[in-house]
Amino acid sequence: MTESSFQHWWSKFLQGDAAAFGKLYTPFHQKLMLYCYKYLRDEAAAEDAASETLHKLYEYPQLESVRDFERWLFTCARNLCLDLLAKEKRRGEIREEIKVGSSTYNRPAAESQLVTQDYQKVVKQTLSEKEWQVWQLHLEGYDNEALATRTGQTAKTVANLKSIARQKLRNALSKGYE
Repeated sequence: MTESSFQHWWSKFLQGDAAAFGKLYTPFHQKLMLYCYKYLRDEAAAEDAASETLHKLYEYPQLESVRDFERWLFTCARNLCLDLLAKEKRRGEIREEIKVGSSTYNRPAAESQLVTQDYQKVVKQTLSEKEWQVWQLHLEGYDNEALATRTGQTAKTVANLKSIARQKLRNALSKGYE
């Protein structure tokens, strides 16, 4: 884009001609993308940063005050890239903290065993013998037809027993957490 055509489209854009922005967008988008790539080293991120920079230009409320268009544009792009790099660094640090935190904390086996025993105790105390039998087989992965065959019940009865067991357990467990 020559200086005179740039001045022409820039003045039209300042007058509110949205189509003029399209004439400015294409040549500057490519320049900004290359500039942002030097910072970000990622083509997709550089393209996004270039687009966002041009979007900021489009939305900038004080366009008339921009004296050096290219300097303003590339400063905005640089700041955006630096912000993105800082965010990515923070994300990496957080990911590392999570990774370190999760690998260092494992619930002790004894604690897990106690929780399992407590759950089994609640299940056994809450459900009738038929409900308990159906529930245990359900937890082992049997579907309603297989449960019906194993328990001598109809599939509908098995479905009803599972529903009743689920409701009873939901109530019993929610009382334990109140």
